Formats: sequence, structure tokens, C-alpha cells
Amino acid sequence: MILRNHGLVALGKTVEEALHYLFNLVAACEIQVLAANAGGGLDKVNILSRSVQEQVFRTVTQGGGGVSIAGRWGVGELEFESYVRRLHHQVCNSYYNMTLHLYCLLTCQCR
Repeated sequence: MILRNHGLVALGKTVEEALHYLFNLVAACEIQVLAANAGGGLDKVNILSRSVQEQVFRTVTQGGGGVSIAGRWGVGELEFESYVRRLHHQVCNSYYNMTLHLYCLLTCQCR
């Protein structure tokens, strides 16, 4: 949902699902802004056929990022795990906060 003058809101059955929908909504908004600013405006943008839109919807709303691993991951869980790993490695590799860096070196297996 897009709230005028307030921002974006996404809901899901889990935090992972809500983050997944919010991430994709932000990406869609960024793409629309870029398309509108690319010579000719939105009038020159090709709209996907209804069947392609439905296929994209089915892919986005299933778990595992569209990868065929039936039932193993819920919606957004695979992506959420990826975000957590990326954040963890950023903290572990951060020399700006030596306390967290030393803690990470002593407690995790990321090295």
C-alpha cells in the first residue's frame, strides 16, 4: 500500500513475508520513476501482457524467490536469510566499530 505523503506499508503473515513485499514494492516504485524520467515518459513504456503479469505474480508470491525448492522456504524467507547474512558480514567486516568487530571474530564462523 502506498500512503500519500507518508510512504509505503507492507503486511505479511511473517516478518519475512512483509519485508519481501516491501522490498519488491520499493523496487517497483524505483523502476517506475526511472521509466518516467527516461525520454518520453510513461507513455512510451511497454506494459506487460496480463498473462506475463500473472506469471510474475505467481513467482513473487511463492517461497524461495521463484527457485524450484517446493515447500522448503516460505514467502520471503530465503531473501530474509540472505539479508541477515549480508548484515552479519557487514558488521563482522566493519572496522568502524571495533567492539562489534572483535565480538564477531570471537563468536562467529564467518572467517
